[in-house]
Amino acid sequence: MATAAPNRSAQTARRSQPARLAAGALLLLVLLNLSYLALARPFATALATAPALIGGRVLATAPLAGTRAAVITTNNRLLLLDNAEPVREISLDKTLSALTASPDGRLVAVGTSERALIVYDAELAEQRRLEVNGRVVGLVIANDGSLIVGHAVGQFTGRVWLSSFDATGAARAREQIGVDILSLSRLGDGAAVATVDGRVAAVGLDGASRWALQLPQPAVLLREASDEALFAGDERGSVSRID
Repeated sequence: MATAAPNRSAQTARRSQPARLAAGALLLLVLLNLSYLALARPFATALATAPALIGGRVLATAPLAGTRAAVITTNNRLLLLDNAEPVREISLDKTLSALTASPDGRLVAVGTSERALIVYDAELAEQRRLEVNGRVVGLVIANDGSLIVGHAVGQFTGRVWLSSFDATGAARAREQIGVDILSLSRLGDGAAVATVDGRVAAVGLDGASRWALQLPQPAVLLREASDEALFAGDERGSVSRID
């Protein structure tokens, strides 16, 4: 019986099909890599250059009006940035420990580990100085310059206070809360404070208590939401919303 000759063109096509698929996959991979580099380059450049412009390790930031922000560093410098470019700098002879800005961005306040609290305008011209017991651990400043300050002497000593001051710097109230403060955040026209025992409480600018609750884990970070609710994050990665 005669045997049909193999179809050489079909065999060649079958052998070349895996090669074509491999070449197509390689081309796709190259295109994807080029696209990633094109998209990522602007972001990588911004992230790489901004810290070099500031210098030092950033301790805290506070947004101001427009494209401006205030920054404090661990080498005790207060900087005013515009589009991430330093436009003004103040070197202090005290250890900086806290930073905040008013909601309208017209006032900046810094706290130190040596009792001092300094209020500046948006151009970093000094407006006034106050003193509190111990180290400033948290700050909130209102548009009119009223302040809520968390401050403490040592750690786990029970010598921890929450104080409020009016726009002239006169003391309104001071309460010894007795446990270390982990976070102090603006909340409406007042502030919220989280302590190491898991409590979160809200106070007014006059220092009066508004509410308090107990969380399962201590909140290490408080942030106000746009609807004046409060987000509380703990060290285990849980986030709670408090309405």
